[in-house]
Amino acid sequence: MILDQGQMWRAVATRDISMRSAFVWAVRTTGIYCRPGCPSRTPKEINVEYYDSAMEARHAGYRACKKCQPDDDALLIYESEINLISKSFEWLDQALDDGEDVSLKTLLAHLEKPEAEVRRILHRYLGLTPRSLIESRKLARLRHSLQDGTSVTNAIYEAGFEGPRRVYELANRYLGMTPGRFGNKGRGEVIRYAIVGSAMGPLLVAATEKGVCRIMMNDAEGVLLDQLHQEFEQADLVPGDAEMARHVAKVLAYIDHGASLDGLPLDVQATVFEAKIWKGLMDIPFGETRTYGALAKELDIPKAARAVGRACGANPVAMVIPCHRVVGQNNKLTGYAWGLERKQFLLEKEKKKR
Repeated sequence: MILDQGQMWRAVATRDISMRSAFVWAVRTTGIYCRPGCPSRTPKEINVEYYDSAMEARHAGYRACKKCQPDDDALLIYESEINLISKSFEWLDQALDDGEDVSLKTLLAHLEKPEAEVRRILHRYLGLTPRSLIESRKLARLRHSLQDGTSVTNAIYEAGFEGPRRVYELANRYLGMTPGRFGNKGRGEVIRYAIVGSAMGPLLVAATEKGVCRIMMNDAEGVLLDQLHQEFEQADLVPGDAEMARHVAKVLAYIDHGASLDGLPLDVQATVFEAKIWKGLMDIPFGETRTYGALAKELDIPKAARAVGRACGANPVAMVIPCHRVVGQNNKLTGYAWGLERKQFLLEKEKKKR
């Protein structure tokens, strides 16, 4: 695909991650180059240069951005699949807006992909089937209509459902209440989630509009969803969207290839003490470890080794805040909420990637 300068600038300005593999861009005033989708502050257009590859940008004297990791090609492995998910959401939303027939058959015809491939991709990044993807988009429209004050009956048909029976089954599962109660704004925050398979077993990623709020692992998918419900019992838990698929892809790229998690947006709450410990964890270099006591000394709280351990246990976003890099005396593996086998897996993956 050949892009003109205007198209490349729009990709930079809108942080269009779907263009990540198309080119790199560099900022004359900072001497840094990035890929589209970088979360850094958008520069002035006049200061931006464009290159076909990271190598060309380096030869021009620029250095790699630490946030978007433009030299890390692990995410590019998943990019075409993420683009298919984005295309699915875009078409479904437009088709529902236009009142078109929305079915598995019409979705597959638009994507021009075999059903088996679409099923595999949706399941890998969102834990959804094509049918549940379609239903989740209809539920999203239903939710917005109810919040805007539309009657339940009108909202059901405007969302693309043929009748109320299936809606009430889905609402009980995803909205956690009847459509009528949701219309009365019985809930607060909307949290999107995906439960997918990984090299370490079932993985749950959940996010608010601001960023990822939970990353959890377990041997049973049902346990993960139960835990999420317990932690956010007053929130509306709904299946993930295209943005969630990007979050999941980044976590999978870390697990599979040791790719960087820098730039993954977070929405986590912490006490002042926890925030200090979590920052200390994130400052431990990739592939290295610290004992609880050593980390306490580095943070100038030498007598707080046990408190450091408790703060590690309160970490809501495994891997992003790398509490797996903290070990016991003599480098003994200890104290990991998701199991010592997973802790060992992550440490060995990081050491190989260094």
